[in-house]
Amino acid sequence: RSASSKASRLELELADTRARHYSTESQLKALGDSWLEAEERGAELREQAASESKALEDSRAEAQALRNSIQEVTLQSEFEAESMAAKVLREEAALEASRADAAERRAEAA
Repeated sequence: RSASSKASRLELELADTRARHYSTESQLKALGDSWLEAEERGAELREQAASESKALEDSRAEAQALRNSIQEVTLQSEFEAESMAAKVLREEAALEASRADAAERRAEAA
């Protein structure tokens, strides 16, 4: 009878150990699945961050190109304004010289 009771107790312990083993296996599987999901989400976030970083870099390059274009147009406009001012000064000087020449001729004629 003692052997039968011991066998029953051992069977109960074995059943309890198996239940804990299956429970632990289920927990490990759930942790593994959770870990894989976290890894996949991390990869998605890294990819998204890289994409956003590239878009920001492209946007900065585009902004710099626009600034360069504006600077070029500004410099061209300033050059044209200075050229126009120089032309006006030359024309005013030529007109003044022409007036002086005409006044000199009138003085000689008189």
